Amino acid sequence: MIKALIFDAGGVVVDQSLLLDKLIGIFHPKDRKAFWNILNIEANPLCRNEITETDFWKRIKKLFPTNIKVPIDLWT
Repeated sequence: MIKALIFDAGGVVVDQSLLLDKLIGIFHPKDRKAFWNILNIEANPLCRNEITETDFWKRIKKLFPTNIKVPIDLWT
C-alpha cells in the first residue's frame, strides 16, 4: 500500500529556468548562481509556511534592492 508520495518540484519536476530569468531581469544580481542559492535559502521559511510570500519578497528586496514592484504571485 502506498502511504506517501514525495515530489521534488525544484528543478526535477518543474523547470525553474524561466522563473530565474524573470528574477534576474528584476533584481540584476552580479552573480547568477549566488543569487539562486540565496533565493533558495530565503525560501525555506516560506516553504515551511513560517512567513508569507509578501514577507519573502520583502526579504529579497532588502538583499537585492530594486525599484520595480515585484508581483506577489511571481514565485507561485
